[in-house]
Amino acid sequence: MNHSSLDNPLLSVLMPVYNGETYLAEAIESILNQTYSNFEFIIINDGSTDESKRTIKSYTDDRIHYVENEKNLGLITCLNNGIELAKGHYILRMDADDFSYPNRFEKQMSFMQMNPDIDISGTWFLKSDRVTKNTNPTTFEACKLNLINNTVLCHPSVILRKISILNADIKFKHSALHAEDYQFWIDAIKAGLKISNLPELLLNYRIHPMQISSAKKDIQKNTVNAVRIDYARFIFGEVIENNKELYTQLIDETALDYASYKEVKKLAFRLLELNLITKNFEQDGLKFLFDKHLKNIVTNIFIKNKKDFYFLSKIVFDKNFYTKTNFKITFNYLISNNLK
Repeated sequence: MNHSSLDNPLLSVLMPVYNGETYLAEAIESILNQTYSNFEFIIINDGSTDESKRTIKSYTDDRIHYVENEKNLGLITCLNNGIELAKGHYILRMDADDFSYPNRFEKQMSFMQMNPDIDISGTWFLKSDRVTKNTNPTTFEACKLNLINNTVLCHPSVILRKISILNADIKFKHSALHAEDYQFWIDAIKAGLKISNLPELLLNYRIHPMQISSAKKDIQKNTVNAVRIDYARFIFGEVIENNKELYTQLIDETALDYASYKEVKKLAFRLLELNLITKNFEQDGLKFLFDKHLKNIVTNIFIKNKKDFYFLSKIVFDKNFYTKTNFKITFNYLISNNLK
């Protein structure tokens, strides 16, 4: 090991751990066995009460920088503290229950060095069934657009350019508990940073009952909706402040009846008109996104009302329904999926 590189590593790997003994050894070994080796490995033991400390301490690799919190401070505090501790020009995230493929660091470092305009980048990933492949959008424009729906970066797959984060003065926020990553990407966009995804499978993302997205699902949903509204305000302005409920119904596809559908549709049209002026998004892309949500709302209402053809007929003769082509697609979908 070149000890001089440890004093000035190019990459800092940040992994908080809280009672993660079950999968921790596999996660640590997936980092230590990377083909790229010029990194420090910051492991923050966040007040674990299981055997996590023993597992971490069983590794003697001098790239490991072990930090122990006397009590549990929570993921958000650990992430912010870890960013401050990091010596590297780049910070790469890892979770204690995931597995990084051996060439992950090499691929992501190369990508960031070849794309100096990108400040934060994730990768594609496999879920723990090793079958479900997640292919998030790759370009900045596509990521920026799809943030309207939800996070577009898999947090434990992310690499960040540290100087960009420091200059933008953005941190993970306690107000976005259980959706802190989604808020962070949005804050990055607000600050003028660029995000993307490397279109390669470099992480195995473990699904299990104890992870936040499973254990705190209801709290997370409410936070996600609040973060969406925050982003929509930034993009669309005051119109969102006065139509938060309708906007949520549009993106969540939760409009319950024809009257609600009409109001949601009017809001979608209004936002499309605004975008023609602001040009925040490529117009066809935004139209396609809203179009998909509206078609799904039609389908949901149709099914909820026990395949109500009266409702469907109102859609048919709705002069503001996007286009004849749009109606044909929706109608064919309804026929093929619900009239079997």
